Amino acid sequence: MAMTITGINELYDKLYGLPIKTRKKMGKASLRAGAKLIQSAARTLSPDRTGTLERNIKVRAGKSKGDWISIKVGIQTRDTDPAFYATFVQLGTRKIATPNDFLKTAAMQNKDHIGDVVTDRLRELIESEARK
Repeated sequence: MAMTITGINELYDKLYGLPIKTRKKMGKASLRAGAKLIQSAARTLSPDRTGTLERNIKVRAGKSKGDWISIKVGIQTRDTDPAFYATFVQLGTRKIATPNDFLKTAAMQNKDHIGDVVTDRLRELIESEARK
């Protein structure tokens, strides 16, 4: 069975007609597609000379509760990680007077495209589920 989805309201209706487990799986996949866009832009904007900071920009699943799903784009850092200095770069220090919040910049530069990417991916997933 094939279906055509044209509007966002129809997309939500089709999505909420599916089981919750399937909805969550589709929601995570579509949000991850939008997060990958931010990750790619942030890697381009990161001020790292060695590539360590760029390699540590990750997309991770956030906390999910009920129908809420979250995906995070951030820098994987701990005190022992090679990119522990990412916070210093983003927020600045006394010696780094000009902070470089490349993650926020990447999100703001792509804010118009993220919604399109998420919606398109969700539409693809719903249509593929309908074909099963």
